[in-house]
Amino acid sequence: MIRLAIPGDLPAMRLHTNARMEPNIALYRRLGYEITERRRSGPREVVFMRRQLAPGPSRG
Repeated sequence: MIRLAIPGDLPAMRLHTNARMEPNIALYRRLGYEITERRRSGPREVVFMRRQLAPGPSRG
């Protein structure tokens, strides 16, 4: 997914996961994602993450 997104015009990729999925969060951090928010959603805590993408080639 990351390789497909980088050539495009997207500035970042975002995801969310359950806060209890600590191994997943650790993996996403190793892949360059940063936690941007934690929010309660009913009985769960949701972790929102973002990964900045390299700017794509100029289309001038």
